Amino acid sequence: MGYPRTSYASSKWGVRDRTADHQHRLSQFIGGTYAETNLSSVLIKARCDDVRLEMWSAPGHTKPTFDEAKSKLDGDTNHWIKITMTIPESWAQQPVELHFDPSCEAMIFDHSGDSLQGITGGFDYNRRVEWIVPAAEVAQGKCVRYIEVTANGMFGLQPSDQADPNVYYTLKTADIVLPNIEAQALAHDFEILQQLATTLPEKSPVGNKARAVANDIMNMWRGRPEDVARGREMAQQVFGKDWEGQVSEKQQDGDAWAIGYCHIDTAWLWPWSSTKQKIARSWSSQLDLMDRYPEFRFMATAAQHFSWLEELYPKLFKRVQEKVKSGQFGKINGGCWVETDGNLPSGESLCRQFLYGQRYFRSRFGKTTDTLILPDSFGFGPTIPQIARLGGCQYYFSNRVGLMAVDPFPYTSFNWVGLDGSQLLSHVTPITRYDSLATIEEITRAHSGHKNQESSPDSVIAFGHGDGGGGPRPLLLERLRRARAAGQLSNGQSAEMPLVRQCATLSDFFKHVQKTTRDGTELPDWNGELYLENMRGTFTTQSNTKRNFRKSENLLREAELFSTLASIHTGYSYPKERLDKTYQALCLCMFHDTLPGSSIRLAVEDYDREFAKIQMAATEMKDSAIRALQSRTTGSTKAVINTLPGLSRSEVVEISGGDYKVITAGVGDLHGREVAVQADQAVSVDCIEGEAVLQNASLRVKIAHGRITSIWDIAQKREILSPGCTAGFRLHEDHPVEGDAWQIDQFDLDDYDDLAFSSCTVTCSGPARATVECQLKIGKSDAVVRISLDACPASTAVSARSLLRFDCQVDWHERHQLLKFTLPLSFHADYATYDAAFGVHRRPTTRNNSWETAKFEGTGHKFADYSEFGYGVAILNDCKYGYAAQGNLLSLSLLRGTNSPDGEADQGGHRFSFAVYPHEGTYAESDVQVVAHAFNNPLQVVKSPLVSDFSTLPFRLEGARNVLMESIKRGEDDFDAHSFVEHKGSKTVILRLHEHMGGRAITKLVLSKIQVSKAELVNVLEDSLEDLDVKTDEESEEIDLEFRSFEIKTVKLTLV
Repeated sequence: MGYPRTSYASSKWGVRDRTADHQHRLSQFIGGTYAETNLSSVLIKARCDDVRLEMWSAPGHTKPTFDEAKSKLDGDTNHWIKITMTIPESWAQQPVELHFDPSCEAMIFDHSGDSLQGITGGFDYNRRVEWIVPAAEVAQGKCVRYIEVTANGMFGLQPSDQADPNVYYTLKTADIVLPNIEAQALAHDFEILQQLATTLPEKSPVGNKARAVANDIMNMWRGRPEDVARGREMAQQVFGKDWEGQVSEKQQDGDAWAIGYCHIDTAWLWPWSSTKQKIARSWSSQLDLMDRYPEFRFMATAAQHFSWLEELYPKLFKRVQEKVKSGQFGKINGGCWVETDGNLPSGESLCRQFLYGQRYFRSRFGKTTDTLILPDSFGFGPTIPQIARLGGCQYYFSNRVGLMAVDPFPYTSFNWVGLDGSQLLSHVTPITRYDSLATIEEITRAHSGHKNQESSPDSVIAFGHGDGGGGPRPLLLERLRRARAAGQLSNGQSAEMPLVRQCATLSDFFKHVQKTTRDGTELPDWNGELYLENMRGTFTTQSNTKRNFRKSENLLREAELFSTLASIHTGYSYPKERLDKTYQALCLCMFHDTLPGSSIRLAVEDYDREFAKIQMAATEMKDSAIRALQSRTTGSTKAVINTLPGLSRSEVVEISGGDYKVITAGVGDLHGREVAVQADQAVSVDCIEGEAVLQNASLRVKIAHGRITSIWDIAQKREILSPGCTAGFRLHEDHPVEGDAWQIDQFDLDDYDDLAFSSCTVTCSGPARATVECQLKIGKSDAVVRISLDACPASTAVSARSLLRFDCQVDWHERHQLLKFTLPLSFHADYATYDAAFGVHRRPTTRNNSWETAKFEGTGHKFADYSEFGYGVAILNDCKYGYAAQGNLLSLSLLRGTNSPDGEADQGGHRFSFAVYPHEGTYAESDVQVVAHAFNNPLQVVKSPLVSDFSTLPFRLEGARNVLMESIKRGEDDFDAHSFVEHKGSKTVILRLHEHMGGRAITKLVLSKIQVSKAELVNVLEDSLEDLDVKTDEESEEIDLEFRSFEIKTVKLTLV
């Protein structure tokens, strides 16, 4: 029968465009107004409430073990429920689910205490309240489980909740349910048809076909049992005939790589105790999904999370180990102890992230990771590529880099090149989120948002509920299955619908990109830091957290230094276990919502307690080791200890109350020695009616009308301050448009008040130090600022000047105010130099374009330097990180007063110090780095001197002032990884060295008072890279080392 000549019968509705009415119609097939007659009416076959609940509430905020809770049940925020389900006999041989909705978070356990699955109550997008009852217990008609219910939402406590302890959650549902599996599958089919219809372009063949099929299903629907099967068959027009039977565990094609991920903030809107539960809830759920969806691959990033799981949920941890071995639980990802902040940690602290993270993975899973994952950190310093490569990673995955406020980041796949030239093959997910819900809109954005398709069409979709944990759930995996089926059927018809690929890990993705881009040579390069434009406030928020962190870094370096020396010179037992646990605690505090200051008060209180423990432990270990080195001394003569024996230094030390002495120490000296103050070097101070003048041989400083009006360089005969300008404290309004703790906005910096001291009095008048104590009123706050000038220069360099030092005590009670110290300079430079982790980087002082303008606030660790040819000035600090340099104005951010997420952020007492340091030459010609190290690690007074044989460092560098010896420790392999018992035989010492000026260096590592049998270069994990030649003479041994610009080297010495 051919095509009819005439038309008699009516045709289908001809309007198939994307009108609002048509799209609204599709949204009414599931839920909504017609839920009693549409598909929702048949999703559940039967529901039964034959469930018995027995409960025990843990006292206070305690989180008891499973065994303790179970014993109590046989008889306040954690509630334990024993749930006994009686299953109708007629339900036998059918799938049965428990629907348990406490409207908050919960976790299901079996009789043995093994975690089975997490529960997310409530009706938000991340709802997960279903648990599948095992078939054997359905057949028996009875099932008993235990549920730990925790009274917090997925996103913890909002600031409004913190002030009210009476926050309650309601048990909404506790039923056993007989689901209609095929009807639920049709619901998944229809959802994807609707998303295809509404997301793909108007002319898309796939989108229009999906719209037509969805409309036909709705027209067909009458609610009959056979309608479900018919609807599923109709959906195959878009997904392909029998598409479910073609789901494969080996998907070899597709350029949208979907990898499960569960971003769990180690602390944010919840404390660490909640995080430990979130990990178990989330990961137990993922193990269940791996059994149900063989194509599913999952990644987790933080070694700390695995460690907590191993400690608190050992049975679940063993199941994770099995899935890691099978490849479904990733191939181990992340590389670090936690997802660290990328701006503020020192170079050594970043090295420890990899050392402890990777070695933990190796000890528990037999392998390390090749992929660094930092999806949510607030910026990334320029030396991370080199440290990551030395830490065993060559790939880097992120998300937040794609969330620039003004200037979109130009790449999604690229080579990130660090200061020394090291590179990471990098990918930023084009969908700009690490918690994708696997919608068609996000899947298509993996294609449309990809900026480097000319080189590589492949991109990553990291899917799964995140921040507060949860991870992927069945809905997301069902979406991905159908998206892949639609992509396979439409191949060649719709370029807007990328083909989804699972069955692969993040490492697999990067290896594929590496291969298809010829080792990244076809990808663009990005050099230097990855600066995020909307995170500037995190350099300053929670000032005391940052102070505690810097002090802890320094104390741990000292503890390792003296413990190493004591263990190789005496019979002192190196405290390996305590050092590791303390350093791991410091690594924990580097998390990207901890160190930046963007957590709630409960979390901040956790950090404060942990920092106190870290500093106490580090101090005890350092003091114990020093006593071992002093053990054969007699008498009570005080001595000055140099904790930076790799540097030559000169500074004023307070020996006892008000007794200041000039102390110097040469390279390798562990003892300082007193130097008499010559008459022409003595410092003087005059103070008349609140105006003060401090002067020594190099500087003259005037304070008048409450401001610093002059800093005169006597040798150069030049004024440092800009004509007509004064230096001092400045107060800005601080009302960011969004992200209170995270952001500082440019417009708030346009208006300010220059603050003036209310009084100045002399508290120390020389000859070694002169100090003027100044009072400062700041709104509701008060500050005492002690401004000092010393008789000695700040280093042993011939041209060195003295520091102009500011020691501040502030009782801070301001809200939404930003306190800065500003220094208007009398010369101009296009760039300022900022201290970074194992290096420095330069930022423009100009505002010629939006990229430059966006960097109005940037990170600097120990200093920022502003130099012209022949001269410069640096501002040093002992615990601050936020600097700005615009035009000729150099400033240091000191305090904020944000309200969210911590309503008490920065309120209360603060102590910090900073200094102004003029110098000859540019930064690269100066001694700023040495002076800044000394400022952060002052000489220390101890009760008695070291044994003379131990008073010099057995390792020193000669021949290159641009190389620093940063850390000295014992080798990791000297000790058992689990018991920490020291192995018998040779001892090894690790030296971390780095070039910090940005140029080539040839130096000698000179060894004295020790003998080595072997020297080698190792990576950060202390794996051998190459042997080094050791030259021996009568008194010492030497090792020649050559450095490229900003190179980090780790030397391992095996002692005889």
